[in-house]
Amino acid sequence: RVLGARGQGDIGVSFPDVNVMPGARLRLHGSAQALQALEASTWRKGLTDYCQCSPVTPVPEIKGWRVVSRVQVKSNPQRLLRRSVKKGWLTEEQAIERLATQAEQRTDLPFLNMKSLSSQQLFKLFIRHGDLLKEPVKGEF
Repeated sequence: RVLGARGQGDIGVSFPDVNVMPGARLRLHGSAQALQALEASTWRKGLTDYCQCSPVTPVPEIKGWRVVSRVQVKSNPQRLLRRSVKKGWLTEEQAIERLATQAEQRTDLPFLNMKSLSSQQLFKLFIRHGDLLKEPVKGEF
């Protein structure tokens, strides 16, 4: 919640123990200044009974870089096509034609159950940890 509210894209999240589930550790990445500013807020207020936190530490020997990204799975073609018809993007006939060719997507990626701050809807945020890279990729978190 607090990272979205910051809106600066200067802090990233990864899950070092990722497997089928995200794992037991959450790691924040960013400059020391950005991480210290985050720690100065009360973002962990409700978590202190449930987790252990370490202070901001420098990165040890770098063995590689990895892109961690969100994956949106389009799991229900009928729902998506109904929405497209309702929005006027497709006619009902076009939606019926497309339904015959669209398969439901499934993934075995780890996920977090999240709640949208704007609509209050629950959703699964799927996480992909890319392969190790020899060079960093420039971009925002």
